[in-house]
Amino acid sequence: MMMLKEPLNCDPLKRWMVSTNTGTMETVNNQIKAEYDGYCAFAMSTGKSDVKGGKHQLTIEGKTYMFSNPIARMLFKILPNRVEKANAHWENR
Repeated sequence: MMMLKEPLNCDPLKRWMVSTNTGTMETVNNQIKAEYDGYCAFAMSTGKSDVKGGKHQLTIEGKTYMFSNPIARMLFKILPNRVEKANAHWENR
């Protein structure tokens, strides 16, 4: 477990994520740096680039993806090739 010198002044979920994360978590202005500028990763994988991500997130291979709701997060995890489809749409938008 990663030991922190000072307690984090943030919500308990973020403290838990930082303390249990085995990779690195990038933050900018105390905000988690997410793929697709924080837009919903599942929506991006379906070709929609106008849906903002909410408080639901998922980290895959050290990258953080945001989602507008928990169903979108679950579908992104279980449906095949979602990351590749979202990346392709993000690059071609």
